[in-house]
Amino acid sequence: MQLTRRDALMMGAGAVAATLIPAGAPRAAPTLDEAIAAFTGGATPAEGGVTITAPEIAENGNTVPIEVEAPGASSIMLLADGNPNPAVCTFHFGPLAGAQMAATRIRLAPHPERAGGGQACRWQLWHRPARGEGHHRRLRRLTPGSRRAPCPASSPRVKVPKSASAGEVITIKTLINHQMESGQRKDSSGNVIPRKIINRFACTFNGQEVISVDIDPAVSANPYFEFQAKIPEAGEFVFTWVDDDGTVYEERKEIAIG
Repeated sequence: MQLTRRDALMMGAGAVAATLIPAGAPRAAPTLDEAIAAFTGGATPAEGGVTITAPEIAENGNTVPIEVEAPGASSIMLLADGNPNPAVCTFHFGPLAGAQMAATRIRLAPHPERAGGGQACRWQLWHRPARGEGHHRRLRRLTPGSRRAPCPASSPRVKVPKSASAGEVITIKTLINHQMESGQRKDSSGNVIPRKIINRFACTFNGQEVISVDIDPAVSANPYFEFQAKIPEAGEFVFTWVDDDGTVYEERKEIAIG
């Protein structure tokens, strides 16, 4: 489903609270209202400016693909208000972002009112344009439940073209193997399994920011991100992922002008 600008609600934005938390530090789970208030500053809604692309029905509630776009935004925050922790992630766009868009895969929690393990959620998408506006939209999503198989963190994978024209906008895809333990599950003895997630991702090109992402437990295992970058010259991309335990994973890719 795609939402046009007419379908969206726009809100003036204040400071993003998550940006005050040091990279690598686990963030306390805010309530839905707290997350919205921190991002928007409590501004009044108006219309326009945001598109969400997501399936009407997802086969696997643990890996629901979603793409968000808000031209002119400096940040986009995505919330899922049916999850125990509604925060999903917040995208921040740097000067070399090719577009204010990003795609990822997220989790939906089982809905207590649905039989058979079904899942339900209303997406909430907010963005903060450079002029200090923001946008909000709610959707309904129903998906069947399923379980995920955990896997350890390992070498990240990045897809970048080998060459591009000067000024060209390219698409970049990244993935890192990580179980993204949410801190919501219990083991066979009834003990809560501690949270352990990749909490931050960033991409720079020749030292300039393309995109960074504040990540919460609702991002699916093996975090995947797709985004666009402008190529002003030949150079090197640096990609970093930060784990809750302080581990930093890094990948580098060069691109030529041709």
